[in-house]
Amino acid sequence: MVIIHSNQLQQKINNFTQENNIIQLCKDPTELYQKKIQQAVSKSSVLISKNQQRQVIQMKPNAPYLNVLIKTHKQNTPIRPVVNNRPAPAYRLAKFLNKSLNQMIKLPYTYALKNILEIAHELSNLHISSLYRLATFDIKDLYVKLPI
Repeated sequence: MVIIHSNQLQQKINNFTQENNIIQLCKDPTELYQKKIQQAVSKSSVLISKNQQRQVIQMKPNAPYLNVLIKTHKQNTPIRPVVNNRPAPAYRLAKFLNKSLNQMIKLPYTYALKNILEIAHELSNLHISSLYRLATFDIKDLYVKLPI
């Protein structure tokens, strides 16, 4: 748990948005995106059946919103942005398409690990030649600076 004055937190958020060239839009585009998604879904009856079309359209969508976590282990305690996409217009559709594609395309060597203990167990069973080195990298700001 982190206790921080609201003004100080707001200043960290403002600094983050300025450093990453994030701008506030004049108009919320959520309704426009919702209409485009509805049109695309209605035209894609081959991929999405009529019954499924109702399930993948988000009723009363909202723009994703930003939450922040404080990185207490870093100098100057920067923030980590966490965006909640659940209310976004494309959330249900993306979830549906992800599930459908995973069923159609079986990708080899994919891993989803539960916690650090499972990672440690997997790595201890891994035999690595002395010619190789194991390295980990901490990617700054969780890909925030990568261009879309």
